[in-house]
Amino acid sequence: MLPIEDYLRGLGEVPSSWPLEAIKAQIVAARCYALTHMGSTGLYDVDDTTQFQVYRGIDSESGSQNAAVDQTAGQVLMYGGRVIEAFFSASDGGHTANVSDVFGGSLATYPYLRGVLDPWDIVAPRHTWYSRVYTYAALEPVFFSSADVATYGHLKGFDLHDRDASDRLNTVGLIGSRGVKRIGVSAFLHAFNRSSLTGTDVLWNEMFGTTPSSTWRYW
Repeated sequence: MLPIEDYLRGLGEVPSSWPLEAIKAQIVAARCYALTHMGSTGLYDVDDTTQFQVYRGIDSESGSQNAAVDQTAGQVLMYGGRVIEAFFSASDGGHTANVSDVFGGSLATYPYLRGVLDPWDIVAPRHTWYSRVYTYAALEPVFFSSADVATYGHLKGFDLHDRDASDRLNTVGLIGSRGVKRIGVSAFLHAFNRSSLTGTDVLWNEMFGTTPSSTWRYW
């Protein structure tokens, strides 16, 4: 059994080079996350991967992170008299998502997990990302089988209007010359990212469009 404060010292979620106040904020969030997952499995509370929180052990401790743990000892964020379930990520694209759109939880149960604008995310390395330019003809075999072509015709465009409150896509409409095939955004990302036709290009998340736009509010 590892005491939680010692556990926090060995986390590898943020670089030790960050400003101390930023590391302290991360430690408070990590402490909340760990506490709300106590007893979450039969064999352990959390593992050491991104499935929960990355733990690298005593060999990865740093002076700045140890200071952050010491200076926030026992500090947590609470809502309604309970420690919050503090989710965090490396980047949110400029807008966090409602819990119900990601994990299926209820905003009535988790009112503090409501999507909000995050203008500070603009400094994240993958806040803005691009792929190469593709013709629809080149992308057709990525998303359409021969049966799809027979049913919907040749790929002519994408309908990217079905989005949640955070502007993340729910579904993508594959517009053919004879009809539209609508698929879940996860299936769309999987098809693009696994295809040999798209090389090393990656669609990193559900918040994307087909062309850069000056009206996109997250630039």
